[in-house]
Amino acid sequence: MANTQLGTVLRHLRGMVDAKATDNASDGELLERFVGRQEEAAFVALLIRHGPMVYSVCRRIGRNEHDAEDAFQATFLILARKARSIRKVESVASWLHAVAYRLALEAKGQDNRRQAREKQAADMRKTSSVSDMAWQELQVTLDDALRQVPQTYRAPLLLCYLEGKTQEEAARQLGCPLGTVRSRLARGRARLKLLLERRGVRLSATALAAALAANEASAAVPALLFHATARAAFGYAAGMAPTALVSARAATLLEGGLQAMATMKLKSATAMVFLLGLLGFGTGALICHVAASSPTLPVPARPAEPIPKDQQLGNASGGKENSDQLTVRGRVLDSQGKPASGARLLLLGDRDDPVDLGTSAADGSFVVLITKQQKSCSLVAGAAGAGIDFMHCGQIKSNTDIELRMVKDNAIRGRIIDTEGKPVRGVQVAVDLICVYADNSVASFLAEWVRMPPYSGSRAKSKVLMHRVSFLDARSDSDGRFVIAGIGAERVSFLRLQRAGIAQSEVWVVNRDRFDPKPYNEALHNYTPQGLPASMMRQLLSGPDISIVAETEKTIHGVVKDADSNKPRVGVQVTLWSNVDTLSQVLRATTDEQGRYEIHGCRKQKSYTLQIDSDPETGFLGRRVNLPDTSGYEPISADIRVAKGVVVTGRMLDGSNGKAVPGKVNVGILSDNLFVRRRPEFDSAQENRVISTSADGTFRIVTIPGPVLLTGGPMGTLESMKYKPVLSDARYPQYFPNPGDPVYYSTGGSLSIIQGIFCKVLEIEPDAQLVTQDIILQPASEVPVRIQDTEGRPLTGAWAAGMAPWNWYEPMQIERDSCSVYHVMPGKPRVVVFYEPTRKLVGMLKLKGDESSPVIAKLGPHGALKGRCTAEDGKPLAGIVIDIYYADSAAQAVHRFAASARPQVVTDAKGAFAIGGLIPGAGLKLYKQSGRMGPNRRPKPLSDNLVTVKPAELLNLGDLKVKVDREPDGE
Repeated sequence: MANTQLGTVLRHLRGMVDAKATDNASDGELLERFVGRQEEAAFVALLIRHGPMVYSVCRRIGRNEHDAEDAFQATFLILARKARSIRKVESVASWLHAVAYRLALEAKGQDNRRQAREKQAADMRKTSSVSDMAWQELQVTLDDALRQVPQTYRAPLLLCYLEGKTQEEAARQLGCPLGTVRSRLARGRARLKLLLERRGVRLSATALAAALAANEASAAVPALLFHATARAAFGYAAGMAPTALVSARAATLLEGGLQAMATMKLKSATAMVFLLGLLGFGTGALICHVAASSPTLPVPARPAEPIPKDQQLGNASGGKENSDQLTVRGRVLDSQGKPASGARLLLLGDRDDPVDLGTSAADGSFVVLITKQQKSCSLVAGAAGAGIDFMHCGQIKSNTDIELRMVKDNAIRGRIIDTEGKPVRGVQVAVDLICVYADNSVASFLAEWVRMPPYSGSRAKSKVLMHRVSFLDARSDSDGRFVIAGIGAERVSFLRLQRAGIAQSEVWVVNRDRFDPKPYNEALHNYTPQGLPASMMRQLLSGPDISIVAETEKTIHGVVKDADSNKPRVGVQVTLWSNVDTLSQVLRATTDEQGRYEIHGCRKQKSYTLQIDSDPETGFLGRRVNLPDTSGYEPISADIRVAKGVVVTGRMLDGSNGKAVPGKVNVGILSDNLFVRRRPEFDSAQENRVISTSADGTFRIVTIPGPVLLTGGPMGTLESMKYKPVLSDARYPQYFPNPGDPVYYSTGGSLSIIQGIFCKVLEIEPDAQLVTQDIILQPASEVPVRIQDTEGRPLTGAWAAGMAPWNWYEPMQIERDSCSVYHVMPGKPRVVVFYEPTRKLVGMLKLKGDESSPVIAKLGPHGALKGRCTAEDGKPLAGIVIDIYYADSAAQAVHRFAASARPQVVTDAKGAFAIGGLIPGAGLKLYKQSGRMGPNRRPKPLSDNLVTVKPAELLNLGDLKVKVDREPDGE
């Protein structure tokens, strides 16, 4: 899988929670933050808080580890989906207990395919003593009886007995006084005792307390299960089908649980959009490599390809630019802003070696032609003793001069030793990524770091060089030492360390002279919840002087064979996905002529996941295999069988003119497809693999016979907006719960997301090898919009959100003074918000779908508000951080974009605050946090009513009474 796909996975592991930030928050507050404020951290806090109880219930009921894990995952995915429906926000534990109990019962008796295994388990239970069996049955009976206890009394029983909380902790989580919890516990025990007596179970008060205590969630949720559940929630929110994230049984339990809880018509699209907005993560975590280099800018390792004369520096003016080329003119400056003569210019792309474009002229100027294929590359300028500067070619506009300004450098030095303290020679240290921040200083990054939850990635960076910077690579010497020069001071980089015999490792370097990472790493450790998997945390920081301990590698080898002929498969790529320490560890190997593969560089861990992608050329299906660990560093042997499928091919075309539309395509397996069972090698996770078409719209993708769903859509947000979404096939209504919603019934009856804006059911014959089907896209309706200021002057370069019916899109920049809003349907009004960054102008349109002529979007001055935070006794509250959230998603998206560089709003000594840059006419709410930064931030609404401002208005909210948080009770 490409690094971009890895980045997509990593982006879903952001915005998570730390223990101290949520220990004092009640369940109700977490739910409010999760639902009302779209705060993903609250969801993970609930997972950490109640996961052990849910896991224990699932294990008691199911008595089978696999069933327990499936029920556990389905329970928390249902929480993500149905959080709004919990009427009593203080009853999250009760709600989760009830859902987990039902799903565990369903999992226990649902699958007849495991009868043999269940019989074996039953035989094993016969060896247990009668008293053990009776005690186990009593625990299950207790779980069932607890469901009948009124909610008011059930919640404290669950917290104090099944979750092991103290009465003080339960009171804080329930948001009620300690005395109330004590009285409810007493009444709850009495109700529970009565319910048990009605079932023929008579227990004394002491025996009842002992039985309840025995049901306590004594074991923590396994790290891998916690990890997998969090990742499943993120993938589910990002539009992936449940069957691609959890087992088929867990996906079936999820759908069955949702259907059982539904009290009205399923609104799948609304729920999915909510989740996408709720858990929509921005930039992904960074990936690192380790490399050694001399403190000079080296020449590429091998000669660059010859550059035509009309593309050479200083000669580009002699050539003619065509539609496939872009003339890039500019100059290189040194760190003092003076012209840099002889600076080397390089083009970084997907190849390991850069293309050498020559050097800058005496005045620092250069001219070069960039081809269409190279527009995805980065242009880099560097010189000995300086830090490089760079620009992505896709950001370079025609007929615009660019400026590349090198910076002061600071060499990164390190030493690599083994676990015995001996130096390791010949280790490659590679620079994979460089992040640059405002004013070329890491100050904004470090300020943000101490406020970020342990899962999140930085949003402060101004630009990122994501291409492999191979010309900075180096190797450790006989003493294990290496030097990397050219990254530039006051920047953050990821380094990767690799060599045969050692495990690949990564380092995140803050390249500031004499930087001490200790307080930042201690802050990360202090904010990390107990039991949090290390693989879901941000990596620790390092300074520019590094000491790295190299761990022995765990080798994985085997043979890939054809499942039918048992012949070896040649040239197949086998990918290892790591489950611990870092998600960036993706290692690969390719099979030889005997089908053999061998993966090096893996760290020792509890389990390993191998993946083979489907092959549209040969028609082989993909496969994913999970492997347990072996003793010590003994190699793991894993033979993999892959099976033939059916190739679906065709073209994606514009229905109005027949022209090719490049895009992405997917084939999903429908709910009643019997070939899933007939082909055990089929991996359901592969059914949601999305592939790209060629430039002429042609695609080839592998699936299985039987009913499948072909889905697809254009490449890019703007291109997708231009076509009508076709989200169901009228010939097959049984596969679509609600026509118009982007979901369908897939394997096991679970719901999967339609990948794109088009779908068509295909019924593939059992003996088919090749199926041809084009994807025809029909243009959507357009509402033309002209963008002007209040004086009627055209505005260019504005940003807009709400141009499409899918509200999870981030704002898009409009280069001209007009744009189109797509697919506005009568009866479904649309809000579109505009922002012009140069003059700081904002505007909002409300479209009804019946507009017959161009609409004018008037952008004018923003609004502002002020107020004062006081305690209930009228005393001013200083140091309160104020946040705002808009009710409309388009307004919130524009606000996030426009306010990203603004400082926090904090009340002064008089409790006063002022907020500018507000969107006139858009309703918003104010929230407050306690403290500028750190783990004790507890966002709470300052008022329940929406506030709106007018253009150029300073709205005075007056005094806002704020309830002062009490210090938590000591134990």
